Amino acid sequence: YNEQVSDLLDSSAVNLGIRWSAKQQGFFVESLMTVQCDDAEDMMACLEEGLSNRKKASHELNQDSSRSHAIFTIYVDVESVRTYD
Repeated sequence: YNEQVSDLLDSSAVNLGIRWSAKQQGFFVESLMTVQCDDAEDMMACLEEGLSNRKKASHELNQDSSRSHAIFTIYVDVESVRTYD
């Protein structure tokens, strides 16, 4: 909102920097909160909290206009489980 990047899961993290990473070959936002979730329910709770923290304001054409864009990134760790019969 207003050209500022904020962490929707950490209200104290505002005006965060956007940087380029040659290692990851892409852009990233510095100091974003990362939350470890054990299941889909935990993940959805994080998504809902972030969505509730988005800036909203009304104007003539839209009563609930969003004042921001949001990106929700999911990192998945896959573990192989071996069973021996």
